Amino acid sequence: MESKDLSRMTRPQLVEYAETLGFAVKPDLPIEELRDGLRQQIDAQNREADRVTADSVKEMVSVDDPLLKVKFVNSETPGADVEFTFEGKPFHLRDGEIYMLPRSVIRHLNNDCVVPVYENFIEPTSGIPSARPTGQTKNRFSLQVVV
Repeated sequence: MESKDLSRMTRPQLVEYAETLGFAVKPDLPIEELRDGLRQQIDAQNREADRVTADSVKEMVSVDDPLLKVKFVNSETPGADVEFTFEGKPFHLRDGEIYMLPRSVIRHLNNDCVVPVYENFIEPTSGIPSARPTGQTKNRFSLQVVV
């Protein structure tokens, strides 16, 4: 789950953030209890995400698909977590974290997860702004091997 600096958030910001995460908030809860409760919920969800990813990694690892230590970078949405399924196994990765992942997962995220690049232009006949693909792509994610 995306981590935010809860200590700098006001009560209305904390309540809004909690609600976007699906947590119910008692209206009379003191702000420090709200922060602590939110931290605990986020920590619990992160531990569960790590467990699910670790279980998936254990099931996939083999001699032909060794584990590599990598840093996950979300280039598309910096700071956001990514949840996906690869070969029927669930994964949950947090931006900037280091993971031990099978080479096949790394290859998939580095090579197969791309989006087309578009360029803006003005339609010559109508003068209406438009966009067209350039034929290039950019990676959504980057996994860099950590030595």
